[in-house]
Amino acid sequence: MDKLTSYNDYVEKINKFDESSLGNKLDYTWLLKNRVIPFYEDNDSVFIFACKRETNLILNIEYMLKKECQVHLIADEDLDRLLKYVDKRDIYKSNNKISIFKVEDQDETDNIEIIRYLNNLIETAISNEVSDIHIEPQKDKVRIRFRINGRLVDKDYLPLEHLQIILTRIKVLGRLDLAERRLPQDGRITFEYENRDIDLRISTIPTLYGEKVVIRLLDSSFKYNTLESLGLSLDEIKIIERNLLKQNGMTLVVGPTGSGKTTTIYSILNRINSEEINITTLEDPCEYKIEGINQVQINPRQGLKFSNTLKNILRQDPDVIFIGELRDQETVETALRSAITGHYLLSTLHVKDSVSSINRLKDMGGENFLISSALNLVVSQRLVRTLCPDCKEEVSEDKFNLGIKNSFRAVGCPNCINGYTGRKAVFELLEIDDQIKEMINKNKSYFEILEYCKSKGFKTMREKLFQEVIDGITSVEEIIKII
Repeated sequence: MDKLTSYNDYVEKINKFDESSLGNKLDYTWLLKNRVIPFYEDNDSVFIFACKRETNLILNIEYMLKKECQVHLIADEDLDRLLKYVDKRDIYKSNNKISIFKVEDQDETDNIEIIRYLNNLIETAISNEVSDIHIEPQKDKVRIRFRINGRLVDKDYLPLEHLQIILTRIKVLGRLDLAERRLPQDGRITFEYENRDIDLRISTIPTLYGEKVVIRLLDSSFKYNTLESLGLSLDEIKIIERNLLKQNGMTLVVGPTGSGKTTTIYSILNRINSEEINITTLEDPCEYKIEGINQVQINPRQGLKFSNTLKNILRQDPDVIFIGELRDQETVETALRSAITGHYLLSTLHVKDSVSSINRLKDMGGENFLISSALNLVVSQRLVRTLCPDCKEEVSEDKFNLGIKNSFRAVGCPNCINGYTGRKAVFELLEIDDQIKEMINKNKSYFEILEYCKSKGFKTMREKLFQEVIDGITSVEEIIKII
């Protein structure tokens, strides 16, 4: 290759470079993060230029491309200009979408069996609606576990020597650093499975016996299209719909991680989605895709944060705004103010129940008059496993002294998993009336607000869960983990 001496020389090479030769092995996000740009390929090598030679980086790229790589060093200012040029022209923006973990022609024969095993593992997980796959190195083996219906179950055990092959394959496709084994890493893979996109969120962390991998599976095709499909009662749906008709205010969906908050929010968005209103979401990450809604994904590395992006969204003439989570004081204050100035706002909080959300907003810097003016409705929820109707067994013993005389317990049969067949959401709805607003302004305590709510017929999460046990939907053992 001729010697390159100017910025224009590099631009000329970039324009002539056939990026299709990279296939799905390198994507723009990964390149930008590592400040490298492929710009020339001959019969034997792909040349990559960067500010300085990074040995581990080049090893990674060589592994992914199966070719020798060389480096052209250029000044920082020229590299910055070229990165902006590549970004502007949308060059190399592969979406990292693959059909499945592919066996490449260059793969060693010994690795192919493990790669095919990984393919089968992912496909089995998808077909069984597994939410997470845990690949855990232990002293003398690798344990594979699936999280199904919120609980981990053993899937398989592999010889420890297979771990590195699996790690390498996952890291390559997830654009992770192959040489980094001492620090946690995060990545993602998107692939097509039976005509739908599946997102794999990859997380690695070093443990005593090697790197552990957790793969979270997210199906981008949203399957809960209605509030009825969530298990909400007709009265609860009416309460939600009544509040969504308002032109401003805030609805919060609260609960611990994994309680189904995002699914409920998306069902609400799907309910109100129409050509007449502008719905904009701010998420980290965008877990599902809904046609007709403007979805913005947070990217802190590029300065796209909840707090500053929310202010920009307010300039986009939104009718409804969904913020993935209220995380800090600035976001809370901006959200509350936007909810009283002509916007309807939806968001989530990690608190134990609906009444606790009021104090949590105060703790995060929300002023009493803003909270009382903005807050319309709080939906608290939990997910409980449902008993298998074929094998559940009635018991009369009040094992945990809860005052429940008759209940059912899980047994287990060929039609279920350890006595359970799925999960159900249990909801606690708190509608903020004028009296509660006044109590917020007067800084009344959690217990004072709760007692007032109970006097008006409010059913707590504990009462709702007890009723699920009495009705034979779930077991005492299941709800004891929640109450």
